[in-house]
This record gives sequence, structure tokens and C-alpha cells, in this order.
Amino acid sequence: MNASDPVFAWIQPSFNSPMSGTQAEFTVVFEQYLDGGRKPMNTVDGRFHFAPCSVVVDSPPPTTSLAPPSRDSDGIEVIGNGEENPVIILRDHHGRQRLGWRFWKNCSNDILDKTERYIDIEEDLQPPTSCNTEVAVLSSQHRFELDENVEWQQGQFKTHPVRLHDPLTVDLNFWLDRRQWDQEVEEAQSMLLEANQLYASNRAGVQFRMVKRALPVAFEPKRCRDFRAPFPSPAIRAAAEAAYIEHALNVYFIPGRGGASCPNRDVVLLGNRWAPKVQLAHEIGHAFGLNEDGCRSPLCSKDYAMGHVNGLGGFDKSNIMRRGGVDRTTFTIGQVYRMNVSQHSNLNKAGIRKGDTRNCPGKKKGAKCPKLSLD
Repeated sequence: MNASDPVFAWIQPSFNSPMSGTQAEFTVVFEQYLDGGRKPMNTVDGRFHFAPCSVVVDSPPPTTSLAPPSRDSDGIEVIGNGEENPVIILRDHHGRQRLGWRFWKNCSNDILDKTERYIDIEEDLQPPTSCNTEVAVLSSQHRFELDENVEWQQGQFKTHPVRLHDPLTVDLNFWLDRRQWDQEVEEAQSMLLEANQLYASNRAGVQFRMVKRALPVAFEPKRCRDFRAPFPSPAIRAAAEAAYIEHALNVYFIPGRGGASCPNRDVVLLGNRWAPKVQLAHEIGHAFGLNEDGCRSPLCSKDYAMGHVNGLGGFDKSNIMRRGGVDRTTFTIGQVYRMNVSQHSNLNKAGIRKGDTRNCPGKKKGAKCPKLSLD
């Protein structure tokens, strides 16, 4: 250290105000000297005020708004959906897209999106004019929703809300033989559980509930014609009428294998000797309108005219409406759409579903119906 180097000295602080609780104010003096501390050079006073810091508590994260953010495009918001339940949105609209320096207007049909809350539509949607404009939502936990004639306006960005509701409850009236009651109840419960799982996983919008009923002893149905005149006797006619609820779904175990759905769509027959668990779900599909009505063309195979998809393009062996097989687990979106909107579906004939109905063509795309194989 050289003699010319500055030396700093710190003077004991003096309190300007007495301690008050946890606060204090005092001054600290700094003095600078030269020549080894013999010649004073600078003096600096520093006043300090001490107070306790405020306690910082982590604030909870902001609540997520159910409304979509402000957007510069049209969109669809799904209201009432739970977490981790992606829904399928099927939409038709009149769109307007930019192609280079020009705009192209066209009818867009059967566009699919998957979301939990909302989607952006990266087009300037137009008023309906000649295009079909609707939004359908398919959910594993809710009923099928269909909003028709959705009004979009060019240049006026809009979020169209679709509110979800509980799935439709469909009663299955199981007419059971008193002599084999426990066995048939067990079989019915097994098939019912399978049907509920399949219809939920395929977002069909319904859930089934079993109603156990005793089959009159005098009535032993074996085929669909046993439910219509002529009857062998007045007693059998009375028993047949007593064991049938009009427009409701009536289920019977009959001798044999497999199953059948009768033409009036409210009678389901299941073989009591052997029928796969999926058979009930399959026959209900027929009851819900998965038949092609009025198909007289040679191009319509027997299976296809009965609603079976064997040999049809766009379907594999996993489809529930395939004739035969046990590993059948899927419906297409086109099939679910028809089950819900078909005017021939028991859902609509029995008044279970309230809403628009349509006469969709079998496998082809219609003016207001997607292709049967759409998925």
C-alpha cells in the first residue's frame, strides 16, 4: 500500500429516530483520507430507513374463461363439455377463401374437427344462400346435437355456441321367460353393458336402461311375423299384444342363434342358444334406421338393403353393422348421424329425440346427409 492511496474509514452509525417496532432510521458517514489517513479528502453521509418486507404469497392461477379469446375469424364453441372429452364437430357452410388476389365462394360439406372447447374456422363464412349451413356435435358423454341454418355473415366474425346435454336414455323392454328368468336376466345385462359401452365410445349420444318384463306363458315368439296377424288363436293374439309396447324397443330371446330386428323397428329378437355380446348393439342399429329403405335396384345387395355393410367400401370387419363376426366395435360418423336424424329411427318414431329428421340415402352423400362411411 502506498502512502498516497486513499483510505476509507467507517464511522459507527447514529440513529436519527428510535427503534419503532421493526423499523429504524439511521445515518452512516463515510470519510476518505490521503497520506496514510492523515489528510481528509471526502466525507459522504448516507441516510437509511429500514422496514420489514411485505410477505409475498403465490397467487392462484387465473380462472380460465369459458369464452374463446377475441378472434378475427369465425368459430364454434362447445359449451358444457367436461375435461378430456374430445368431441367431433361435423359442419356444412358457405365459405369464402382467398385464392391469390381473388376470392372463391363455395359450399363446404362434411368438414370434421375434434376439440374439447372451440375451433377457429379460417374462412370468412357467408350467409346460407344455396348452401347447407349446419353444425353437428358428437360426444361420448352427451346426446347428438344438430344446429341447422346457422347464420354466418360476411365480414362479421362470429362464434357459434353449441350447448351439450345429457345423453338420451332409451328403455329396453326385455320380455323374459319366467322359466329361465335368472339365465335370461344375466344374458340381458351382459349384452346391455356391451351396447352401452359401444354406443358411448362411438359418440352415438344414447344410453340404454333395462326394464325387465315377464313374457306371457301363452306367447312364445320365434320370428318377426309372430307379432302380427293372423294369429293362431285369440288367446295368442291377446298374449302377443300384452307382451309388446308400441314404439318402444321390445327385446325377446328366441330359440336359435344370432338375432333380428323386425321391420317396424321396435322389436329385437336375440337367439337364446348363442348370440355374441355385440348382437344387441347391432340389432338396435337396425332399429335406429340403419337400413336402406326402398332400395329396389339390382346394385343393392341383399345385405346392403338390410343395413349390413359387408362388401361396402369404407368399412372393415370392425364395423358393428357387419353381418357376422364377434370383433365388431365401431360405428362410422355417417352411421351415427343417420341413427339420430333418420325419420325411420326408433329414436324419432318413439319421440325420444326431439329435432329435425331426414330421409338419408343408404350409403351415398345426400343434400343434407354425409356419406354412410364418413369417419
